[in-house]
Amino acid sequence: MTRRLRTLTVLALQLTVAFGGRLGAQIDPRTALQARGAWDALNAGDAHAAAEAFREALAADPKNARLHLGAGMAAALERRDRDAKDAFERALVLDATLTQARALLGQTQHRLGDVTGAIRTYETLISLAPKHRDAQATLDRWRRELELHDRMQQAVGSHFTVSFEGPAEAALAAEALEVLDLAYWRIGLLLGGTYPNEPVSVVL
Repeated sequence: MTRRLRTLTVLALQLTVAFGGRLGAQIDPRTALQARGAWDALNAGDAHAAAEAFREALAADPKNARLHLGAGMAAALERRDRDAKDAFERALVLDATLTQARALLGQTQHRLGDVTGAIRTYETLISLAPKHRDAQATLDRWRRELELHDRMQQAVGSHFTVSFEGPAEAALAAEALEVLDLAYWRIGLLLGGTYPNEPVSVVL
């Protein structure tokens, strides 16, 4: 399990405690029961069961921001990042003050490779919740990452894109592309002819 995925899991458990007890006051009893089951499944680490339960609850109460938040958390734990992003964005449309959804949206955007979007999301998060734990440190780290990315150059091959910093590494990047292409065919054959659908990004 990656560090970001562990972070999302911890947040899921925290939010279960924070919101679970209030769901019944917001929605009808049957939907409240479904929502409670969804949070319980998330608390137990069963993301798939949680996703199904949130989906059923949302069918009955589609304008409940916290249900969209939970659906996004379940999707993130299942590594369905685009679904998670959509769910967090929907939660924020319904309730712009839901800082948990904004924090998780930024993490998901970053995981999808949208560092600029993640930075914008966390800038808004900090402006709305300046005491949000660790948000400023995360934002500073992403800004440094974006600055480094902007300085880097790229060597583009058929199956890989190698990013490197400065002309001095251009020859090394070209050599890396050759080695990676050889490995691409060898490993693909070992996997029964299975190859990536998109170019793989590599950073020197």
